[in-house]
Amino acid sequence: MGTHASILLVTAAAGIVIIFSCVIVISLFFHVGKPNQVLVFSGRAHKFPDGSTRGYHFVIGGWAFRWPIIEQVASMELTEMRVNVGTRSAYSKGGIAIDLTAVAHVKVSTMPGILDMAIEHFLGQTRDQIQRVAQEVIEGHLRGVIATMTPEEISEDMLTVVSRVADEALSDFEKLGLQLDTLKVITISDSEGYLTSRGARQVAQMKKEAAEAEAGADAFA
Repeated sequence: MGTHASILLVTAAAGIVIIFSCVIVISLFFHVGKPNQVLVFSGRAHKFPDGSTRGYHFVIGGWAFRWPIIEQVASMELTEMRVNVGTRSAYSKGGIAIDLTAVAHVKVSTMPGILDMAIEHFLGQTRDQIQRVAQEVIEGHLRGVIATMTPEEISEDMLTVVSRVADEALSDFEKLGLQLDTLKVITISDSEGYLTSRGARQVAQMKKEAAEAEAGADAFA
């Protein structure tokens, strides 16, 4: 083999090694996030636009380079989480114990400043753990709202119940870095049968009024 051929062979081998090394570096230290994911790089101080300095920075749905040894990378999902909530024997205004079930949809907020709270509270935790915290917050406010309303108000105006719970939970959710997207009441009842008997009385009254109206119409016929 001639000298020229040897040089070409060595050059090609070196090129392959360089390319292979670059591929390894890229795969190890360049991280790409999904559109519904935030990547958090921690280990170095970063200055934020508001002038504050924190020991991390994040990328939403993008990519970034992780400094070897110095930095670590973790991820948080931004997709909605279904949270089943409910109260048992939550005393309403007037002393009637209410059982209520509802479904909420919660997610990690991407609002500036609020996402930082989510990172501080939940980085490294599972979605199940986040769901449990959200559940406890909603149920606490649900009990508080029920305590200020009569059983009649609760059963006849569930939109008000939902609106008040969402409004009162807003501050707590922002402090946790979460966002409550929807809340829907599924069932409402009471162990004493108060709402059931009240409904039966209403139906009976409606039937009575209908019968009286029909009798009056016949009298004028």
